[in-house]
Amino acid sequence: GILLGYAVGLCFYGVSGGWHYMFAIGMVPAGLLAVLIWTVPESPRWLAMRGRDEHALAALARIGGRAYAEAELGSIRTAIRADASGGAGSWNEVFCPKDRPTSRMLIAGLGVAFFSQACGTEAVTYYIPEVMVNVGLNDFDALLATMGAGGCKVVFLLIASQLFDRVGRRPMLLLSAFGLAASFGTMSVSYSMGLDWLSVAGVCGIMG
Repeated sequence: GILLGYAVGLCFYGVSGGWHYMFAIGMVPAGLLAVLIWTVPESPRWLAMRGRDEHALAALARIGGRAYAEAELGSIRTAIRADASGGAGSWNEVFCPKDRPTSRMLIAGLGVAFFSQACGTEAVTYYIPEVMVNVGLNDFDALLATMGAGGCKVVFLLIASQLFDRVGRRPMLLLSAFGLAASFGTMSVSYSMGLDWLSVAGVCGIMG
């Protein structure tokens, strides 16, 4: 999505009032989503919870056929009965779990989500064109280089998606954390020493 956004910005570079068209193009995927969402079947579990088993069976059959639908619906019914016998849950159980493993998982999950945003990667994404201009590129070349940085992100995401199950998520998270720290350090050094060209390496590292 980020790469496509950069591509759209490049397409309308130099066009009078081009930013109007960039916002207008955003209506296309939003409109497609609004139309195509009606073709998505309702949640089979939600339907089964309300006693609409035939509708749940039809929704599951669209995914994997009749035999799959009947087996999966049986599993859903079993899970619903198990949830009902366990009593009603509460928000207190979510935010203050009693068992230590669940509490640690909750803290780890919230911590990863928070720090992945708080470290400033989104801010760097917004200001990549400005970084490229500081290096000495003109506006058009800066947008082109920004697309290259976006391409870096896509390539590294594809590589990471293939390595998650082989290497494991924890090693990948640790590697990305050290990589981000090194990239931000590179950008800091580049600006403090006036080495604008070095900031490009930092940007590519952060995007990756």
